[in-house]
Amino acid sequence: ALKTPKTSDMARLKKCARYIKGTMDYAVWLPREGYVQALVGYGDSEWANDKVARKSVSSGVLFLGGCVVMDWSRTQSAPARSSGEVEWYSQVILASEGLHMKIISEFLLSDKEVGYSQYTDSTAAKAIGGRQGVGKLPHLECGTLWLQQMVLGGDLRILTVTGEDKPWRQGPPEGHA
Repeated sequence: ALKTPKTSDMARLKKCARYIKGTMDYAVWLPREGYVQALVGYGDSEWANDKVARKSVSSGVLFLGGCVVMDWSRTQSAPARSSGEVEWYSQVILASEGLHMKIISEFLLSDKEVGYSQYTDSTAAKAIGGRQGVGKLPHLECGTLWLQQMVLGGDLRILTVTGEDKPWRQGPPEGHA
């Protein structure tokens, strides 16, 4: 709309400006319960949950200093052929969101380094992350293999969490990053 603005575009711009002017004194308060330089992510998935399209669902949550800063639940773009593949795609989504939030957190914390680690309950996803290449999953999307490089290079850790220790049951573990 910048190239050829209409009257309705100008009205939307004015509304946005009034909103910004009216909320300049507002802030987001995150009660600090833990080490604020520790970003922790948890990811999980449901395999072929959609009975018609057979697509799976990925979900995740990110904690910073014990506070939830982001959560999501998304349908995966393509049907997966195994539960391990579904869990791997869930970890890839979690890593991309977590690394993005890490950059945002470091910017907001005045360039203090923020550690990031992520958890899964899937031994298959953790195993895929600990090797190079597609292995016995030749149908694995090559665009997801960047996460293997990060894990093998030591830039990111995928840790195991048991079902009882998931954050929606008890909250995030202290001091993990």
